[in-house]
Parts: sequence; structure tokens; C-alpha cells
Amino acid sequence: EFYHYFKSIEKKKLFCAFIDYRKAFDMVWRQALWYKLLKMGIKGKFLAVVKSMYYKHFLCHCNGDKIKAHNIQNTPSK
Repeated sequence: EFYHYFKSIEKKKLFCAFIDYRKAFDMVWRQALWYKLLKMGIKGKFLAVVKSMYYKHFLCHCNGDKIKAHNIQNTPSK
């Protein structure tokens, strides 16, 4: 419904994506992801937007009054 509603208002293409952030950041080999997206023809501004969602993010662990932040930019090599 959301997609059709906004597409009918603007009369333009609308791109939507759902990313499960709970799993996406620590499980994806990003270089392979960029390669696959390029091979699928995804490039330019859209690819830049997707890449921007994967950079400079932190994961915070809260345990009572202690909070520990982890940079989640690093991913497994495979």
C-alpha cells in the first residue's frame, strides 16, 4: 500500500528497501555486496545511498549502567 500510495502522488519511480539491521551489519561481506550490486546494474546515486548506510555506524551494548560502543564498520572477510 505504501509503495502504490507514494507512486501515485508523485508519478515518479519509487525505490523501497527493507534492511534487517539486526543482522545486516555483522554478517555481510561488504566488498562482495558492492560487487554483486554493480553486476546487477545498480550504480550511481542509488549505490551511494546503500553504501552510506554501512559506514560510520556503531553498536551499543547496554548492561545496567554500563554502555559500550563498538564500531561495526569491520565485517568478516568471507
